[in-house]
Amino acid sequence: MPYFAQVALILIVPNLSSDHLRALAHAHQNIVYDLLMRASWETVGTFGEIDKKQETTPGAIAVLHTKTRRLDYHPHVHLIMPAGAIERRA
Repeated sequence: MPYFAQVALILIVPNLSSDHLRALAHAHQNIVYDLLMRASWETVGTFGEIDKKQETTPGAIAVLHTKTRRLDYHPHVHLIMPAGAIERRA
């Protein structure tokens, strides 16, 4: 089945360096990780709303990563989304 691979990252906030943002995320891991996962799933959910005639529910597999390959702290979410959706039924 065809699929899409997506990565969700924390966007850089103006006047806040990436080091400060990582420190903030590390200090409040439960909150930041929850927000990352919720924002990722909310984004996936919007794909089902694009075409109102389809009435489908998109799905994905999401994995939270907290490190880079070099083991630097870098929280992000990887998503694998099928190029299709499940039809909603009444």
